[in-house]
Amino acid sequence: METVNKGSKELSQLNVFQFKANEDFTDLYYKLIDTENVIVDVGASNLGQFWTQMSDFAGVESLFDYFVIPTVPNDKEQTDTYKTILFLRQNGIEDDKIKVIFNKVENTVSSDFSVLLNVDFDFDTDMAIKKSELFKELGFLRKTISEIYNPDLDHYRELLRAETDPQAKLALVKSDLANRMASSVKDRLDYIFSTITGKELPKEEPPKAEKKTPPKSVAKATPKKKAAPAAATDKSPVPEESAVSEDDEEL
Repeated sequence: METVNKGSKELSQLNVFQFKANEDFTDLYYKLIDTENVIVDVGASNLGQFWTQMSDFAGVESLFDYFVIPTVPNDKEQTDTYKTILFLRQNGIEDDKIKVIFNKVENTVSSDFSVLLNVDFDFDTDMAIKKSELFKELGFLRKTISEIYNPDLDHYRELLRAETDPQAKLALVKSDLANRMASSVKDRLDYIFSTITGKELPKEEPPKAEKKTPPKSVAKATPKKKAAPAAATDKSPVPEESAVSEDDEEL
């Protein structure tokens, strides 16, 4: 919900519906009740008008599980963040439904957000994201973290070696840079998501290297030793192979 900034509608791969502050709220209401998972991103300048429209629908605030407030170290934004907390409280939203995320942390949360941390609210200072150039690179690529992220940090480097087109090479360089920054930022975002929703995200692991079969000539050069014949009176069953796989042994 944005009337000033551009927003993320241009990211065609995302399921984004743009809602203007002066439009009929029923359009948004239909989206809320017809979709299982919805994030309503309300621009700071649109909050008052958004809530005024929403108040025409009794109890509609109960459709939202949480109210997430991202904030940055500037004093004005910290003050506006507390005003937003007070606004939500005054409109019947309990503190446990209000989640504050400390964004663009340069030093520490306690030093960067000293203004905000002095107010009466139970902040979780682990809900923090370090300042990063990652999002600038993603803006250039017009991609999300999940689209560029690969746990194999050499993935784009290998693709780059085989690429000849200059524009494609630049995109791969940007992707490699973004992927290396995303490896740490993604863990932090996953933690924040899990903390807010109570849902653990599955860990992504790099693909295992394929085991190469040795050449036949080498295999023939090392004949296997023949097992000694079992005694005629030994009727014990042949022991089965270990149930532990090679992958488990590696772990």
